Amino acid sequence: MTTYQPYFYVVGWPELNWYYAGVEIANRTKVANPTNLFRTDSMGARYTTSSWRVNRLAKWFGDPTLIETYPCSTAEEATDLERQFLALANPLNNQMLWLNRNLAGHIIMDESVRTKLRKPNSRRNGKKLTQDELCEIAERREKAKAAKARTAQETSDLRAASIRRYNAEHPNSRYHNAKLYFDNGEGKTAREWAELSGIVTKHQFLMRMQKGWSVSKAITTPVRQRRTN
Repeated sequence: MTTYQPYFYVVGWPELNWYYAGVEIANRTKVANPTNLFRTDSMGARYTTSSWRVNRLAKWFGDPTLIETYPCSTAEEATDLERQFLALANPLNNQMLWLNRNLAGHIIMDESVRTKLRKPNSRRNGKKLTQDELCEIAERREKAKAAKARTAQETSDLRAASIRRYNAEHPNSRYHNAKLYFDNGEGKTAREWAELSGIVTKHQFLMRMQKGWSVSKAITTPVRQRRTN
């Protein structure tokens, strides 16, 4: 049985000038122990880092040629050691190419670091957009959003007016409170649309509407004839 031993580690490929610093404190899905790093146990389980960049490099170039582990007595000690190391190493400005992207965020994630690590907001043809272009895109989105809201409000008002007009024109109709279906601002009941169409029944019209058809398509598409033997 593997003994639980939290640790801080540094791995890398000196010949490629790539390095990564991390900490292992897991004690549930796997048991932290410095002897397991980049090793395969008797059960066939292989223990690597949580960084997909490191694992991809290991797949391409083989396991790191530099593996240094620093056992710690507690998980807190290991994370403190990681913070201290990254604060001193300053991976952003160091000549060595560090694969760390989190960089112990709570230590050196100031605005300048966020700017360096932040992905471009938008790209066009593979090129990062300028601030003016991003502002223009945001303005167009706001205009489109406002136009959509106006269209929805106008549609709602149009439907309400059509319902009032229908109820005024048919005060004694048995379908006074029937659901209306709208096409180009005109609202009619399913029965009225079916009668206007002449090629579909009320039931066929309702079935087509349940399938998401538009009113114009529902009343103009001929009914498919059933095969007879």
